[in-house]
Amino acid sequence: HDERLVFELLADGEPVVDASWERIAEGDPEVWQLTAPTELAPDTAYTVLSAVDEGEVEPYMVAELAFVTGTDRDTAPPADITEATTDADHTLDEWGDLHELTIDLVGGADDQGTAWMLEFWEDGTLAEVETRIRLSNPATVQHGWCTFDPVAERDPSTLQVRIWPIDAAGNVGDPVDRHFDTSKDGEESRCSFVPGSTFSLASALLGLVGLARRRRQG
Repeated sequence: HDERLVFELLADGEPVVDASWERIAEGDPEVWQLTAPTELAPDTAYTVLSAVDEGEVEPYMVAELAFVTGTDRDTAPPADITEATTDADHTLDEWGDLHELTIDLVGGADDQGTAWMLEFWEDGTLAEVETRIRLSNPATVQHGWCTFDPVAERDPSTLQVRIWPIDAAGNVGDPVDRHFDTSKDGEESRCSFVPGSTFSLASALLGLVGLARRRRQG
């Protein structure tokens, strides 16, 4: 996160006071969220502005995102993840080491957009859970070459991941748990499904992933 970046949230062209910018997942890339102090209003045009402030000249604009809220409240969680396939690769060439964890998902997607929250931990302990958020599917975590995330360097034979689908309105779907099974010599293995209400982190993120608490319907 570049400390020179400044953000502003507008509602129908007017600044939203006390909108906050906070990191919700570490890693490379980090994931940050601009959050309004109250629930977004219906039938309102919102704009997120991003600028670089170098302190010597007027900040210059680098990005703009606009969306319009609807009138219906979206409380439906994403559909179930029906299949999750994991893979762990370690590549060594003239560029150096590349460690990559890949999670290919079927189901769980929402028409308006889905984020995948990934929680990694070692077998036998939940003391040190590391959270990553990805917008792409397959979801990948890498270390080496151009991207540097220490989670990807962990021993895949002892690593577990829990995957949560989160839609654009912040609704959280049911998770699935996976091992990175290294005993199959590169063959992909299927996920096992478990009830997933035990992690409090998902409820802490509820409503933070996705600015549009109310989104346009239809």
